[in-house]
Amino acid sequence: MIQGWGLRWRVLWREDHIWAYYGGLLALFLGRFWFVLGDQLALLPLYGLFVTQLTLIILEQHRRHGMEKIVRLTEIRPFKRIINETLFGYVCAFPAFVLLILMLYHAFPATPIYLLVLLVAEFVGFAISFGFACSIFSFKYAVPITLLFYFLLLTNHGYKLEHVPYLAPTLNFMYPDYPNWWNAAAVFSLSLLFCIFYLWRSFDRDRTSRRRIQLLLICVLIMYMSIPILHDIQKNIVAARPYQLLQMNGMDVRYQGVSRRQAERYSQVVEDMHHELRERGLETHVKELIITRRNEVPQDEGIEHIVSEKGSTLYIEPYSNKFYEFNYGYNIIRDLAAVLIEDPTDRLEVSQAMIAEDKHGFFQATQIRLGIEQ
Repeated sequence: MIQGWGLRWRVLWREDHIWAYYGGLLALFLGRFWFVLGDQLALLPLYGLFVTQLTLIILEQHRRHGMEKIVRLTEIRPFKRIINETLFGYVCAFPAFVLLILMLYHAFPATPIYLLVLLVAEFVGFAISFGFACSIFSFKYAVPITLLFYFLLLTNHGYKLEHVPYLAPTLNFMYPDYPNWWNAAAVFSLSLLFCIFYLWRSFDRDRTSRRRIQLLLICVLIMYMSIPILHDIQKNIVAARPYQLLQMNGMDVRYQGVSRRQAERYSQVVEDMHHELRERGLETHVKELIITRRNEVPQDEGIEHIVSEKGSTLYIEPYSNKFYEFNYGYNIIRDLAAVLIEDPTDRLEVSQAMIAEDKHGFFQATQIRLGIEQ
């Protein structure tokens, strides 16, 4: 399967100036020393752009050297061929794979490394398969298509990606501790769809084989289209369930659409802030906490702030897994302090004290980032 990799690599290195791509990739990685976390995450599509462009260059070799027709006519095992091309693409993209993991490990120090590896592997796989799909066009058209796609990802990052959860391959990098598995399944299905589409358009096979590939293409397309439908069904089932109850030091907590563990985490942060306020002689009137998972992405201020208060009831309404962790996805202390504390100075002091004390280990990554020692 790896036959000819050495020769192809030498051709790439000498004729296609791959060293220049790797130099740009290294410069992108070193930019983390100057960019803040939000900017680093916003630039993630550039890693995908590098891998996709590299894939296009690899697939262009046969066409550029006048071998495309020969490959189309003599290739008797197209599935083996695409597996070989994918593996070779992963090998060539290995520097991007490693540097992206290192960047994310620095950005998310408390995240299990296996989650980062899984997310990066899927992202690189998507970038390679997207290169396969774009290669059916001539090189002069394929390059602008890839540039346009990754430019859209670059300009629509952060909360905006929540509007296209089944199309955005970089969505889970906002909150790797709590991946959105529906998004992961959709991105994986898209990758398969791109690869099979490439098989269908790039190889001359007999009628029976082409029909099999077409059938496989239809099956994967149905699988991809079923993901948002199944997700909507799951969300409606969850929304129809009654609120569940728990007690947190005398405070009534009702939750729907989130797990008991997440409800306890939210409740514990609220109780810790109440404790900090009482120690400082500040009053709070919250007696009840209601946690509800929303199905739609809110507009305006609601897209970043999910905490509100009415009378003695505090409402927390997450709509994304982003709000399940409190270090780099969602600043829950900021939102709670804005609702419960009027004086800006008290807000700052309470927030700093809660992060420094961190009774339950919710803010370990924030402490590492700020250099706070326990």
